[in-house]
Amino acid sequence: MKLTKKTYLSTDSDKLIDKNFNELGKKQSRINISSFFQMYKDIFFRIPKTGANSHTTLYNESGNFLENPQSSNSTKMKRLNKQIKELQNKLSELEHKNEMLSSVNVAQELEIREIKQS
Repeated sequence: MKLTKKTYLSTDSDKLIDKNFNELGKKQSRINISSFFQMYKDIFFRIPKTGANSHTTLYNESGNFLENPQSSNSTKMKRLNKQIKELQNKLSELEHKNEMLSSVNVAQELEIREIKQS
């Protein structure tokens, strides 16, 4: 058996050897779907019901993603109720304008009758 020895210049060794000690540091684990759900099951009862990081937040975000009929219907109903109120306000304004125009017309008709009779 023949042994050979390779020697490197220090500039070449910097390219070949990682001197940052990355291997000794804590490795970040990659989370996959299976491990996510296992972690979720493990911490389920520690997650608050409401708040920023809560079951409610998860429910709403998932519902929006899935277009949950319950949440989308609620959103549609709010939007339609707002639209109904706006239309009712416009209708009231138009009815008021119509009443005013009618009274102006009646007054003009009375003036015309008076002029004709004179």
